[in-house]
Amino acid sequence: MLRAVYHGDNGLRTLRELARSYEVVSKDLRRVMNRLKALYAQLGYSLHGRQVYSRRHREPWLNKILEPGVRRRAELFYHRWMDCRPCGAPCEESS
Repeated sequence: MLRAVYHGDNGLRTLRELARSYEVVSKDLRRVMNRLKALYAQLGYSLHGRQVYSRRHREPWLNKILEPGVRRRAELFYHRWMDCRPCGAPCEESS
């Protein structure tokens, strides 16, 4: 008793891809942020809030890391965090 209904070629497929892309980017961003906070926690710093991610506070936080290899890893996390930012979010690197 049911009849097939034509939904077009790209209707749901585009929506599914957009939702999947958003989910992947969100998970990646969350993972990078957790890794960055975990790095500082390993060094004995207690972090609360989002201050560690802001461009204004980034340099003071990086200066707390004395070992070059660990500092480089933190810098890479910051760069990865900037790459994961959703489209439309202001890019702090250009300001």
